[in-house]
Amino acid sequence: MRESIEKVPSPTLGDFVESAGTRSWRRSARTRITALRNFSTAISAESAGGKSGTGPLSVALDHLDKAMRKVESHYGRSWSRAFTGRSREYVMVHTDAAEIALLYAAGNEQFEFLAPEITCRVRKELSPSDPRREAFNKILNERRIQKRPIDREIAIAALHAANGERLRRYGSVRRLHRLLLGVLLFATLSACTIALLGALNPSILDFCFASEGRTACPISTTPRAGDIAVVEIAGIAGAVLFVPLSLRGFHGTVPVSMLPVTCAALKIPVGALCAVLGLTLMSAGFIPGFGGLDERVQIIAWAAVFGCSQQFLTGNLDKQAQRILEEAVEPSVLFQEADQWSDILDQRLRDAEATLSESVGGVVQDRISWNLRGPALVGLAGSIATVVGASVQRSLHGPENIAFSGFIQVTVHKLDGSRMEASPGAMTLEPDTDYTLRVRLSAEEPQNSILRFESVSVAGKSGQVARFAVVPEIEGLISEPSRIEVQIQTEQGAAVCDFQVHTPPHSGDHPAWVAIYQHTRLVHVVRFNLTVGAEA
Repeated sequence: MRESIEKVPSPTLGDFVESAGTRSWRRSARTRITALRNFSTAISAESAGGKSGTGPLSVALDHLDKAMRKVESHYGRSWSRAFTGRSREYVMVHTDAAEIALLYAAGNEQFEFLAPEITCRVRKELSPSDPRREAFNKILNERRIQKRPIDREIAIAALHAANGERLRRYGSVRRLHRLLLGVLLFATLSACTIALLGALNPSILDFCFASEGRTACPISTTPRAGDIAVVEIAGIAGAVLFVPLSLRGFHGTVPVSMLPVTCAALKIPVGALCAVLGLTLMSAGFIPGFGGLDERVQIIAWAAVFGCSQQFLTGNLDKQAQRILEEAVEPSVLFQEADQWSDILDQRLRDAEATLSESVGGVVQDRISWNLRGPALVGLAGSIATVVGASVQRSLHGPENIAFSGFIQVTVHKLDGSRMEASPGAMTLEPDTDYTLRVRLSAEEPQNSILRFESVSVAGKSGQVARFAVVPEIEGLISEPSRIEVQIQTEQGAAVCDFQVHTPPHSGDHPAWVAIYQHTRLVHVVRFNLTVGAEA
């Protein structure tokens, strides 16, 4: 089964977004469509009877045909859709739909083979608090701990949500792009209209300056039909100097939109309009201390300077567009999932067990063989080495967890002991101030209001006392001490851990979490957010 899958390229869920400058989006789309078709062929070959014309397979092939027709017709009638990104979004929608249909039609082993890729996409696109991601993380934990097959329905639902989130972000890029295209068209028409009016009536905007009995105009000493055009060209020349700066800010990583090109192109007509507006204000005397230009070169130079000033208008727009594009390609993630921490810890533990048990067992076997010097006793040496390796593994695992069922509450107090009021999961603190972060673990449910309140359940053997280690982590803030170990009566016990926190002098959000360990094993994570602001 695995060999048959490896012979056919499996569908890459994230290959639509790739580095710019290497391949066009059409080639990337063709690659993905071909990979999905090959995957459908593999599914058909593995299915009973090889029927691929009915059910999810036929639906997937229909979506792939529509996507391929759109890719092939990209150059021609749909050039406007290609420039605005409608063709790319159309292809993305149909390839995502084909992908979901193929996952429904895939066999169990094929689906398990693609599980890591689905996990990567879900964790990349969905926020940690998304209920669909939480359900997906739950089935991943069950798969890892109980060795059960992954729930197909939940996994496909999470992948569908991840694809929808990606399309939503791409839609925000398209909306901004359409808005900028409208502004670009309006600015271009305005600049052309003003130049045309100046050509028809040179005195409509007089850019001539008189100084010490001399008169200077952009072309001659009297108003000419091309004065406004010359001023606009000078403004465009000044604006063009900032076009490379605008394109460099996008890092060349987003081929899914023409938005960077549109942002750069917008500087040209805006620079022309700024040059016209600036010289109009100077000639009208609205700018004190400026005027009295007596050379054509000075007028053109000032027009170029005003053209450069367009960066004050378009610079913030470039930053906003860059932020939206970066979020569309690589969404930000604030918290690392607890199951990811568990995976990392378990993998490190397995690596340590394998390395240490193998080395200790090998040394013991070699030493016994050397001392006994008998081929008949080599088997005995191997048995002893195996026992030693197993003992090392049990030692590395540590003691079994004590079962505990209770509650965790997190509060923030001032130095005088008064508790800060907060909304669930978030709190605003004053800058450059000391606070006490209090974590209370108890077997009984607290009655007062708190910043964060969650239930915790730890599986393990029965016992009267459970020992925990409480470790707070706050981005950008320092908490002391960094770790406190406590023990709690499993029936009616409670323990309080106080951590001193000092806020920075500047405002900002600080994601935070409190990790609860038992015998070096992560058993629970409490997430919340601390905001530093003057409004506290």
